[in-house]
Amino acid sequence: MIGKALRIILVFLGHIIKDCFFIIGVASSILTILYLVNLDSMGFIQRHQFRFFVISLIAAVGLIAKNLPHLFFKIKMKIPNVNSQVIIRYGDILKSKNDICLATNNFLNIEPKDINPDGILAKIIDEEKNVCSIENELELNIRERHGYELKRNKLGEEIPAYKPGSVGYFTRKNGKKLYLMVISDVVYPNPMPSFESKKEYVGLALNSLWSRLRSSGNNKPLSMPVIGTGTSNARKSNYMAILDICDSFITESGKGKIIDILEIIIHKNKLSMRQFYLLNKTLKEITK
Repeated sequence: MIGKALRIILVFLGHIIKDCFFIIGVASSILTILYLVNLDSMGFIQRHQFRFFVISLIAAVGLIAKNLPHLFFKIKMKIPNVNSQVIIRYGDILKSKNDICLATNNFLNIEPKDINPDGILAKIIDEEKNVCSIENELELNIRERHGYELKRNKLGEEIPAYKPGSVGYFTRKNGKKLYLMVISDVVYPNPMPSFESKKEYVGLALNSLWSRLRSSGNNKPLSMPVIGTGTSNARKSNYMAILDICDSFITESGKGKIIDILEIIIHKNKLSMRQFYLLNKTLKEITK
């Protein structure tokens, strides 16, 4: 308990220090500009000491308000009639100790050269190293459940492609599963690929995921980021995407328990505190 509290305090202080350096940098830049245009910067500060104090105080309060809630605020929602709950919180999904679910395209790309090097999937693949083994496990379990068709890639080669709504997984070195949901098609009208999707693709993929989790019967908690916010016609706000994920989970739970805990992890810059409050209020109404 003490260790957890200490970690929270250290993370909070880290955010505060980072933002303080930004503010100090801005202040230094202003003073430099005043100096360069031959204004008496120190005299200016001395004449307006009280105003600078008030501004500094407001900035300090703003820093606390900006960083503190993301460490403590979370939504816990129990699903009626089943022993399940949805947890929504701010955090880093790479630090999750649960099974994880991410979105992908119909070619199920996991090769480092084919995916965003700064993305969550790339960082996980980099940790796992054995891409060939991952591909074999993914292809085996996704084809068994969803099948595939052949489509041409950017080199003109025919390779397996999976329909939107398909879900596969592979087992990580830590024993946890990483589920990949197909929510977009890769199209090659030009040398550079484009990604096409529809809003219903996300819904299809979520339903496939819930079905797969229920049939596995392991009840292990699952973490996912906010899915469905950045792909072509499927793009929607983080607020609406979270509501859609929760609504889908609640609806499918009405057909039978899926898992014990679904955890949706939000990056702290992706949802304002006001939206977080409204989300909590809306979900309480849904689950009455």
